[in-house]
Amino acid sequence: MTDVSPAVTISHPPQALLRAVNPVLRFALRTPLAGPLRRQFMVLNFTGRKTGRKFFRRR
Repeated sequence: MTDVSPAVTISHPPQALLRAVNPVLRFALRTPLAGPLRRQFMVLNFTGRKTGRKFFRRR
């Protein structure tokens, strides 16, 4: 039997890169100049259900 690789592999950018890029994107998306970027990216702010801790997610 041959080994079959999965059709989709999950990968994430390095944490150091995310720590550098995310604050810049968060700032840019909150300004009116972001226009077309808002269609591709968004900032999600939410509070943890059990702990009440605030989270900021960029997607």
